[in-house]
Amino acid sequence: MADSEAAKGSALAYFMDYHKDNQFSWEVIRLIKSVVGEHFPVAAKGIMCEEDARLAIEHGADIVYVSNHGARQLDTTPTTVEVLPEVVGAVREMEG
Repeated sequence: MADSEAAKGSALAYFMDYHKDNQFSWEVIRLIKSVVGEHFPVAAKGIMCEEDARLAIEHGADIVYVSNHGARQLDTTPTTVEVLPEVVGAVREMEG
């Protein structure tokens, strides 16, 4: 990465902007389920808040996987144990 690019932001931000498909939406869960049918459960990994847990379930996720993907790059990312009660609460509300 050139020095001028690094000055604009972190290397992680650069990577995410240019090497990650930001066009994904929650609809991808329905697309995956249409391919695998009912033969395999579909998991939504990386859930870190109540809103995302609800959206994952609303779009058909069978599994809500609380994960910050290691969070080695971002010191400000909460730990999974910090967000777990919020996510569990949301899932339980939607179940019952």
